[in-house]
Amino acid sequence: MKHTFTLFLAFLFTMAVFGQVNLPEAGEEKGIVQELSIYPNPTTDGNFSLKFETDNTNEITVKLYNLIGKEVLIRKIQVFQGLNEESFTLNGQPKGVYILEISNDEKKEIRRISFV
Repeated sequence: MKHTFTLFLAFLFTMAVFGQVNLPEAGEEKGIVQELSIYPNPTTDGNFSLKFETDNTNEITVKLYNLIGKEVLIRKIQVFQGLNEESFTLNGQPKGVYILEISNDEKKEIRRISFV
């Protein structure tokens, strides 16, 4: 168990340092969302928005983790084909780097957001 947690922390640190992952290469299958924009990033007041496009209507889960792996936010969102936008707040959370996970039943995408 301790080894798994250590690997998870190493993964989160890598994500925080190197930024986004799971971006499809040319010819690869598309991700959960396309044209993902996180703004403002960094955020100075703890408020930020996700703006993205999807190819279909479904439910996605947005989770936010701090750098020690604690889940600090979870929200299920019904998204629709086309342009979607959702606002979030980090009120009550300390300033720092957070890992944003967007997932559905099949895939997961990871990004980072900074609260300065």
